[in-house]
Amino acid sequence: MESQNNVASHDVCAELSSPAREQSGHSLNSHYHHLRGNSNSNSNSGDCETIITNPLLCRFLSYLNAGRVACPQGDHTYHTFTLQPRAYTKTLESLRESDSEVWGYVLNKLRHDLIEDEFLIIKMPSSTHDITVDQIGDLIKSQLAIMVETTSNQDTKKLIQDIKAGLARSVWLDDSKNKREPDQQFLVKGSYYPGVIIEFAYSQSFQKLRRKAYDFIVGSTGSVQLVIGLETGDKKSKSFKISVWRPEFYRSENRDAVRMKTITERDIIRGSDGTLKPGCLRFHLRDFDEDLAIKYPYAELTKEITLDYDVLARYLICAEQFDVPRRSPRRDIIKAPYE
Repeated sequence: MESQNNVASHDVCAELSSPAREQSGHSLNSHYHHLRGNSNSNSNSGDCETIITNPLLCRFLSYLNAGRVACPQGDHTYHTFTLQPRAYTKTLESLRESDSEVWGYVLNKLRHDLIEDEFLIIKMPSSTHDITVDQIGDLIKSQLAIMVETTSNQDTKKLIQDIKAGLARSVWLDDSKNKREPDQQFLVKGSYYPGVIIEFAYSQSFQKLRRKAYDFIVGSTGSVQLVIGLETGDKKSKSFKISVWRPEFYRSENRDAVRMKTITERDIIRGSDGTLKPGCLRFHLRDFDEDLAIKYPYAELTKEITLDYDVLARYLICAEQFDVPRRSPRRDIIKAPYE
């Protein structure tokens, strides 16, 4: 895998054994511990309408008795709530019988993450976010389709045919204490963990983005092969940056260990003034899952997927044109009653 203007690698470590998972969880807890200090003791799910208008979501937060945490200024993509231990699991179990409408909404439509069974993060991506990620996913799929058409290698064809994109699929990590929902993911048939993940965030949320990459990589004990992080500025900034992380295995105290390795961090695709920067990210078929050389022994695993920066910028520019403010309904038109 290659990216132009790579920065020096920065490592975040965790052991593969059970004690290591506890170490990873401790680090994660310390990372989110400060959120409790930001929680407004006078603010709970009862006044969620001040930031959230979906009635089903408000009902879910009320059932959880979730405590609201202040979000960074200008960041309206993520809303964080504190939970009592096991409240998420117990509430979902009871809602299946008591309020099936909310239960179905949470399972099938609500985009959210669960962190260490203590923090619920509600994701509210913009049109820019969704359209950009969707187009990048289509770009990867189109390059895979071309590979199938141009190769005579049967293992390569079989591997590519076994790669699927799963937009809304949840991924449980760290012994089911953490549930993450990637913005875009690619997984190979027969594997639980996706090999390639794409995440999108605003610049104010970069540390959350980086933490999420760590959770995917280390929480899956290295099964997630590649996390591509994209970030944009607020409406006053035109910045667009890319970061890439992958697992790195090593030995520590005579045990196998895995850490997150930075391939490139916050490489500029579009500057804050709108200037486009040249570059590209290249990765390979082997990045779509672990142990592919065993599962598909004759596949051409070095075949490249290329994400050119100018193409990514074009996708973002196109998506931004769809992110328009809500228009008030016209008052000069009579609305016919439902029959």
